[in-house]
Amino acid sequence: MSEFSPTYQVYYYDQSGEYSKYKQSDDKETALDYLAEAKGMNFKEAHIQLSFKKGGSVPDSILASISPVLPIFKAGGKTAKYKFKVRFHLGRGENYMKWKIEDVENKTDKFYDPEKVNLVLSDCKLTNQPTTANKIFTGQMNKAPIAYVQCNEVSVIEKDDQIRYNPRVAPNWINKEQDNIDNTSYDQVVSEGRSLFAEKDGNKFEIGGFIDLSPQSLNNGFNVTFNDGGKIDTLNSLKIALKYADEKDIYSLQNQIDKLEAPNKEIKVPEEYTGNTSQLLLFTEVTDIPILTPENVAYQIRLDREKEAEPKLTMLSFGGGQDSYCILYKMIKDKEFRKRYAPNDFFVCMSDTGNEFPYTYKAVKEAKKLCEENGIHFKFLKPDDGYHTPAWPNLTFNLKKNDTILSASMGVKACTANLKISPVDKYMYEYMCDLYGYPKTYGKADLKLYEKEFKTKVRVIIGFAKDEEMRVIKTIQNMNKLAKWKQKHVQFCFPLIEEGITRQLAQDIIGKYHEYIVPPSNCMLCFYQGDQELIWLERNHPEQITEWIKLEKAKVDKSRNAGVPDNKNKGVFGALLLPAKLEAAKNKIDKQGVKLGDYTDEQLWEYKMSHGHCVKSNF
Repeated sequence: MSEFSPTYQVYYYDQSGEYSKYKQSDDKETALDYLAEAKGMNFKEAHIQLSFKKGGSVPDSILASISPVLPIFKAGGKTAKYKFKVRFHLGRGENYMKWKIEDVENKTDKFYDPEKVNLVLSDCKLTNQPTTANKIFTGQMNKAPIAYVQCNEVSVIEKDDQIRYNPRVAPNWINKEQDNIDNTSYDQVVSEGRSLFAEKDGNKFEIGGFIDLSPQSLNNGFNVTFNDGGKIDTLNSLKIALKYADEKDIYSLQNQIDKLEAPNKEIKVPEEYTGNTSQLLLFTEVTDIPILTPENVAYQIRLDREKEAEPKLTMLSFGGGQDSYCILYKMIKDKEFRKRYAPNDFFVCMSDTGNEFPYTYKAVKEAKKLCEENGIHFKFLKPDDGYHTPAWPNLTFNLKKNDTILSASMGVKACTANLKISPVDKYMYEYMCDLYGYPKTYGKADLKLYEKEFKTKVRVIIGFAKDEEMRVIKTIQNMNKLAKWKQKHVQFCFPLIEEGITRQLAQDIIGKYHEYIVPPSNCMLCFYQGDQELIWLERNHPEQITEWIKLEKAKVDKSRNAGVPDNKNKGVFGALLLPAKLEAAKNKIDKQGVKLGDYTDEQLWEYKMSHGHCVKSNF
């Protein structure tokens, strides 16, 4: 039996809500690349639609494939598991704030005032739409009908039907009319607080129902979630044009069964399939990205981490400062933390910028020794190791060669990309190949081998602390700007944000195990330094300030000679050149009325320790 050859089509919803096709291909890998493009362009609900055209009925092979992921339905059968949907109705109108009972089969609704009746539901299942619920929980949405009780029997008991027994009032059971009801039989008696209510005859609903799985009912297809390898990974949504469902119910149905697992195999359509035109909608993931805020980002990144398969390889991107030192100690001293964030192979890597403070180099040396003592591989990448580019062997090489500077007015940290991220990425790739015996093709092939073997991504841990949530948000928002291999094969993780560990808590954790509190890390010539840090640098490393001023002057002179007007000829800190910036910093008055230039060395150091490294960049 030969395999059916489909067409992969990338669809999305445009700004007007119209369903539109972006691109298509007969090749799955090409289609996945098209999908990545669409998601990078923030197309709403971009997905791959697998189209096949044949005639006849839905083949048993397809029904067999989908039946394990249809717990609510019996694939190929005619009976619905649940006959009723019950929820509290919040839609405006005469039925606002009433119980709604939906008869699934007959498509009829009944509403009951909760002040007048009690409901008794039997054979029930509680359903919810987690994705939408999370949006309401985090304040991104107001309200939506997202939860209800599925059941097979509903009894409505009117509160007028209260029954009582109090021999001081009457010597027998009585109803609201004070009638003697001793020995009376009822189908059900329900308590509410200290009261009892009896069910009247005729208030039970008992209607049959069925689900139609004929080809006609499948004209909207069904949706399954695929991983990057093209295999069914988890069921993200299911879109079936049910006999009783209209368009507004389809999205609801998709969300009800979110996160259910599908068979870990591709659906193969037999050559002799003769059904009518149908479509299998293969959602790799819904691209409605939740609106991230400092308040909800920790919750969201935890969800993202838990969605991913357990990583085989985890790397701590080490900065030599307090956050990364805290994570390292947590990995060593806290077994649950290690199991949660780096359950298998784990290593630490840092790249030398050539412009770190002496105390950072000391801390890195101590970290390496700490890792060696605990069986953790630690690599500090020096320019001579071959991972830095010729144009960026250290921070000042490129600046001196081209008479240029890095400036806050430009808002771009080329230094981070070239001196930290790029070398570490290269080493991470080579270490993975060496560890698992891959051939080092320096392309996607080795990463695909890793994912094929372990069915997971490489996890990279970033040391952003609580109160730096905006750095995480900025990083997530810029994910689509990363290289495609990184988007597909790397999962970023932010443990300190998830765990609620602030800079102060990080210092406390380090203080438990280290002989001193490791200082924050940043380059000596970082243009995101604050005024106090600039003053501290001049006092303790005047040679660095002198070199910085020379670099800035060379850049300004070069630009002036090229005809750049002075009002557009920016320095390290913008229009205010370094000598003037430093003088202004010294004359700045703090909230207590003290000039920053009059601070003692101890006060300046306390500021550096409390404010940490320069936190305006994303990873």
